[in-house]
Amino acid sequence: MKQLLLCSALFISVDLFSQKANDPCCTIIDMARETGTFTIRDNHSGRIQLFKPDVLEGAELKVGDSVDALFDSKKITSVKGIAKSYELLEASDYDSCCVILKMDSVLNESSWRITAKNNTTGENIHFVVPKSLAARLSAGAVVFTQPSHGYAMIAATQSDTTGRLLFGFPLLQEDDK
Repeated sequence: MKQLLLCSALFISVDLFSQKANDPCCTIIDMARETGTFTIRDNHSGRIQLFKPDVLEGAELKVGDSVDALFDSKKITSVKGIAKSYELLEASDYDSCCVILKMDSVLNESSWRITAKNNTTGENIHFVVPKSLAARLSAGAVVFTQPSHGYAMIAATQSDTTGRLLFGFPLLQEDDK
């Protein structure tokens, strides 16, 4: 009985005091093999940035891999859980395909559903943005896309004191609209 209690106490103390790995901040959403650059998206804010790993590392990476970054110091700190150091690069706006038609608040959510019209095809696309960013958007604003990764991107300021940044949000599938 004493051994059982001792083992239980040991497991509880290990669980309480062990360091838990933080979830990575970002995910690779696109890659340009010809330039060796990878597009990453902050999973919390939607912010988009690029980085260019060394050739050997780049050959091993794929869409969906995790990346940690410090946006303020413009550095990649880890790739797939392994400590690395690469510079963050500014992302370009890609092709402006669409304009925002309307913005709807999502019931009981802290986000807004955006409907934008594709200028070429006339089709509507839909995506969801955080309420804090939606407050900085309006009907007629330009939306950028790069069809290969299925994200709508918006260039906007994050606050009154920041410059324009690129944010990306997954396009909603037909059953999510």
